[in-house]
Amino acid sequence: MSSTASVIIVEDEGVVALDLKRRLERMGYSVAAQASGGREAVEKVRETAPDLVLMDISLGEDLDGIEAGEIIRGRLHVPVVYLTAHSDRATLERAKATEPQGYVLKPFRDRELQIAIEMALYKHKAEMIIWESREWLAATLRSVGEAVIANDRNGAISFMNPAAEKLTGWREEEAKGRPLGDVLRLLDGATREPQQNAVGRIVSEGRPHPLPENTLLLPRGGEPVPIEDSFAPIQDPKRGVLGAVLVFHDVTQRREAEQRIRRLNEDLERNVAELDAFSYSVAHDLRAPLRSINGFSAILLEDYEQKLDEEGKHHLQRIRRASQRMAQLIDDLLRLAPMSRAGLRRTPVDLSDLAWSIAEELKKGRPDRSVEFLIQPGATAEGDPDLLRIALDNLLRNAWKFTSKRLGARIEFGHRDQEEQRVYFVRDNGTGFDMAYAVKLFELFERLHSDAEFPGTGVGLATVQRVIRRHGGRVWAEGRVGEGACFYFTLHAAALEEKAPAGIASASAMGEKPGS
Repeated sequence: MSSTASVIIVEDEGVVALDLKRRLERMGYSVAAQASGGREAVEKVRETAPDLVLMDISLGEDLDGIEAGEIIRGRLHVPVVYLTAHSDRATLERAKATEPQGYVLKPFRDRELQIAIEMALYKHKAEMIIWESREWLAATLRSVGEAVIANDRNGAISFMNPAAEKLTGWREEEAKGRPLGDVLRLLDGATREPQQNAVGRIVSEGRPHPLPENTLLLPRGGEPVPIEDSFAPIQDPKRGVLGAVLVFHDVTQRREAEQRIRRLNEDLERNVAELDAFSYSVAHDLRAPLRSINGFSAILLEDYEQKLDEEGKHHLQRIRRASQRMAQLIDDLLRLAPMSRAGLRRTPVDLSDLAWSIAEELKKGRPDRSVEFLIQPGATAEGDPDLLRIALDNLLRNAWKFTSKRLGARIEFGHRDQEEQRVYFVRDNGTGFDMAYAVKLFELFERLHSDAEFPGTGVGLATVQRVIRRHGGRVWAEGRVGEGACFYFTLHAAALEEKAPAGIASASAMGEKPGS
C-alpha cells in the first residue's frame, strides 16, 4: 500500500468530504487539501502537488469535476480518480475522454476505494516511466546528426527530428499526421522517377529495408539531395508491426569526395602508366651504352691482354663490373616498381616447396659450394605464389651470398607459431650484421657491405618488404656480426589451423630434396 501518498479530496458536500478524509487517513494516506469546486481544486493541485486527486464528478459550479479532472490530468499531470453516484452512459463517456486513472461509484466500501487508489497510483507511475523514457528517446533522437522520421502503420508521420526537418524542408508540427509520401519525396537517382513508399512493405513483411542505391530526396522548395540508410519496422510483441522509422543522412559531401578520389585515382593510374613507359624507355636507352661498355671492355681484355699492364687490366675489370652492376640495378628497379601495384592472386602456397626449388637453383649455379640447407616441411601460407617466390628467392639468395666466406655454411627456412600468428624465417650462419643498422636493411639502395666484399644493388630486401606488406604482413631481421642473421616475416592470411610437422628436413648442397 502507498501509505505515504498524498491525496486531495474534491467534494462539494462537507459531510461527505469529512467522512472521506477520515476513511483515507485510516487507510494511511495523507490528505493534502480539500476543495469544494473545480476551480479551487485546480488551484489546490498547483499549490500542493499531490500524488492523486479524488474528484466528485457532480460539482455545483460552472467547472464540473470532469472538466477540472481534464485540466488536472492533462496539464498538471496528476492522476485523477472520479467519485460519482451517476453511472449513465453519457457521464461515463465524458469521464473516459479525460483518461482518468480510476472510477468509483457511490456508495463504496473502504476496500473498493483503496484498490482504486492503489491501482491509480501504480498505473500513473508506470505511465510516467514510459513518458520519461519517451522523452529521453525523443531528446536523444532530436540531438543526433542523422535524420529520423517515424510513422504509424498507415504511413502517417508521428515524429521528426531537427535533422529531418532540415533535409525535408518540413517542420515537425506541419508534418505530423501527414502521409509520409507528402513529406519524404524520394526519387531514383538515375531516372529521377518517384520511388515507391516502402512503409506498406515493411508493415507486411516486418523486416528492415535499405534505401535503394542512388536514392535522392526532393526537399520542399529545394534541389534533390542524395541520401542513404534504411527503413525499419516498429514492432510490438502482441500487436505486431506498429509502424516504421526511417533513419537517413545527406551523402552529398561523401559522393563528391568519392568522385574526387575516383578522378585522382584515374589521374594517378595514368601518371603511373606514363612513368612506367618512361622508365622502360630510359632503361632501354641506358642498357644500350652499358652493353657497349661491357662489350668493348671484354674485347680489350681479350684482344689487348698482352699489351696491357696489370694496372690497365685492373681498371678494365672495374669498368666491366661497374657496367654489369649498373645493368643489374636497372633490372632490379624495373622489377621492384610493379610490386606495389600488382593485384594479389591469393591461393594456398607451399613455401617449403618453393624454398627447395630456390635452393636447387642456387646449388646448380655454384656446384663448387658446400652449403647445408635445413628446410622445415609443411610451411604453407595463403598468398600470391609469384610474389611470395620473389620474396623467398631474395631472402635465400641473400643468405647464400653472405655465407659464401663461411666454411660449413648453413641456411635454414621454417616457421613457428606465436601469439596466434605464424612467423616464417630464413636463418644463416654467415657474416651477420650490427643490430644498430637493422632498420636500414630494407631501405632502397642501403647496403652494409662494400661491393668488393659482397656484390649487390641494395634492392633485394626492399623488394621483400614490398611483397610482405602487400600481403598485410611485416618483415624484420636479427643478427650479430660474424655469427649470422635471421630474417622473419608474417603474412596476414597465415593461418594456424594446419600444424606443420615439428621436424626439419636437412640436405647438403651436394644432396637432394628429401623424397625426391
